Amino acid sequence: RGHAYGFLFGYIIPWHADALPASRVLHDVERYGRYEDVPQSGNAPQVMHGDDLRKIAEIWADLVERGEEDETVKRVFGWIRDMYAFDFAATRISPMPLTIHYPPVPFNKLMAQPPADATAGQACMLHYTWSPIMSDKDGNEVWKFDKRSMPLPLTPRPTPPAWDPSRGFKLQAGEIVTEEGLALMRAMVTRFNEAVRSMPKFPEGTTDAAGVARARRNAKPEHE
Repeated sequence: RGHAYGFLFGYIIPWHADALPASRVLHDVERYGRYEDVPQSGNAPQVMHGDDLRKIAEIWADLVERGEEDETVKRVFGWIRDMYAFDFAATRISPMPLTIHYPPVPFNKLMAQPPADATAGQACMLHYTWSPIMSDKDGNEVWKFDKRSMPLPLTPRPTPPAWDPSRGFKLQAGEIVTEEGLALMRAMVTRFNEAVRSMPKFPEGTTDAAGVARARRNAKPEHE
């Protein structure tokens, strides 16, 4: 109790100048301590005792709701505001704040984030974070895995090309792709494709849950 095991997200920085306007809304330094002491883990993945989860859940929910009602929080924290809310909630647990441990990759036993991480290390799962766009040494795009442009319904995506050091693979910001990093991205896409193939198929002509519901209603036989 009192300790949790999570993952360090480098984009959660409550004390950063850009974050401070929203951090001030959700965190009282005088009551709950310095911004620099707020965890940088977000709500998932987390391994914690059930007693600690019960303590943090209500506080977290209250901070999420407060953030949803505040335009500064929504503008500054954007889609990760629930993650920030969790970390701020961790500082409010009584009698002692929740201590969240998050060793870096490759020592983190929960997660790695390809392509940001080029090795899985001790991780037991992969987090699809930013979308890799890979090109060769001549600048020709050879592969991408972009969740923001995937068509619906989901279909299996192409896997990255085979390792070939002579092609000088790199990512969109110029990061050099290593053989191990390429293998990790391939493993992620392979697992993604396995999951997609196992999903129930949407009825023809539907692309979302509402369309599926309509198709199922229309497919029911009429009662005499």
